[in-house]
Amino acid sequence: MTAKIITIVNQKGGCGKTTLTMQLAGTLGKRGHSVLVIDADPQGTAVRWAASALDEHPFPARVVSLSAAGGKVHREAKKFIADYAYLLIDCPPAIDSPVPQSALLISNLVGCCKSFDRLGDL
Repeated sequence: MTAKIITIVNQKGGCGKTTLTMQLAGTLGKRGHSVLVIDADPQGTAVRWAASALDEHPFPARVVSLSAAGGKVHREAKKFIADYAYLLIDCPPAIDSPVPQSALLISNLVGCCKSFDRLGDL
């Protein structure tokens, strides 16, 4: 099995990258797919969210932190490609971070969150 790699990026914080990543991972996991979320953001929100799930209802995807890998996220993520159907990479919100560029090297699909700055956008 070779994983499809989906990277979620945006240079702005608070636009929903982790929310989108976790919702997509949860949906794919509940549909029976093997899913790995790679939390590449030093804030570690995806890891915290997954860890807060109840023991009776664990998060349906594995979540690991690779934030320390920096610009080598692509190299570390490749180690998991054969073990999962989907890898979702949650990137940090920084335009000058090497992490998004690294993740994009191996991505099949890139999701870019749109921020809703005005109530009219809702």
